[in-house]
Amino acid sequence: MPATTLLIPFALPPAEHARDLLKSLRLPALATLLARASDHRQHHGDPFAPALPHERWLASGNADNSPPVAHALMQGLALPSAPQGHWFLLQPVHFHIARDHLVLTDPPSLSISDDEARVLFDAIAPLVHEAGHELVYGGAHHWFLRADGWKGL
Repeated sequence: MPATTLLIPFALPPAEHARDLLKSLRLPALATLLARASDHRQHHGDPFAPALPHERWLASGNADNSPPVAHALMQGLALPSAPQGHWFLLQPVHFHIARDHLVLTDPPSLSISDDEARVLFDAIAPLVHEAGHELVYGGAHHWFLRADGWKGL
């Protein structure tokens, strides 16, 4: 049977509690699955150290692009530019600016129409091109930036 990778962000308990928690589970199939799970901890010198564990796992899948999710999504959307180059996924967001803090609105809750997103995309595209990067529209919530010079970022 081929190996299956099941990625559930934040599903694995902290290593120091894992043994006791797994023993107390009354879900035998899940307990067996979690007992076989591998825990990918960050290592010293890991370039993805500030990222969340599941983000590090996603990013480590293909060292030639950052993140590999951008390439996969571009292919899924059947965009003509995929997958050559070093691509980043951009998502329009809304910041609420208060006196002493900023609030980043959850991107999926941003109700932006395709027409509104296209106007915003068309407004920033010349600036991106002037900076020497390629920008591709994938939909209202998915834009892609090619920045080969940022490979080490």
